[in-house]
Amino acid sequence: MAFRQLRFSSNNEELLALLSLFPFEAFLEEEDELVGYIEEELCNPGFYSDIERLCKTKGVTFTDQEVDDVNWNREWESSFKPVVVDDFCAIKASFHTEIFDTDHTITIDPKMAFGTGHHETTYMMIDAMRQVEFNNISVLDHGCGTGVLAILAEKCGAAHIDAIDIEEESYQNTIENAQLNDCERIKSIHGQITDLSNVQYDVILANINRKVLLDTACLQYDLLKPGGYLLLSGILKEDQSIIERTYEECGFEISGKKSRGNWLCIKYLRLAI
Repeated sequence: MAFRQLRFSSNNEELLALLSLFPFEAFLEEEDELVGYIEEELCNPGFYSDIERLCKTKGVTFTDQEVDDVNWNREWESSFKPVVVDDFCAIKASFHTEIFDTDHTITIDPKMAFGTGHHETTYMMIDAMRQVEFNNISVLDHGCGTGVLAILAEKCGAAHIDAIDIEEESYQNTIENAQLNDCERIKSIHGQITDLSNVQYDVILANINRKVLLDTACLQYDLLKPGGYLLLSGILKEDQSIIERTYEECGFEISGKKSRGNWLCIKYLRLAI
């Protein structure tokens, strides 16, 4: 199968998040550049027009070339470095041999699904999770990606975790990574949260894009038990007002927030009845 390699002249978290909305197969983060791979048949004039418009808005240039038979494992292994969130959690790949002096160590093989801990939003979600009591509670990981947040929730003592994603690749990758970490209380679900019924959770973790957050805010409220917490990220600072207004209209109350780079992480509470 033929692929196109698009090499962008900047590597920052905002650009990566915006490009993730396009049907790229994978991204590699280099020191000063971001490299995206996409199937050649998806590179129609509309795709290039949208990419050029985005790059012009962000002051970024890109080059484009055809590549054949990309060895994904070799590519991501060369770029994936361990991530350490203070003394709380380390995220590593199965080929890393380092031993980390952290409360929790998570091993993942991303297979290009989102959520390795490198992205600002994933890092903040992990950092925020240490402020939540997970022992013997139920958790929903909405938009689970690699399953890293669901895995951490189990390691922190959660009794049951539903990890849901609309992408087949993320569904499968979560199953594989849960097995890598000897997890037994994670159920990986391929679907949308509208598929969930007659269930509520003590904690919901949602690190997703702006559109999905705005579309599902009230659904998340209905799925959260009174007195429960929602940890939310995937939010650019420029979208803070619309996100906060939407979630407050659904009934949530802000319990805390933090930022990293251009991104926000917000902790919401559903008030007890």
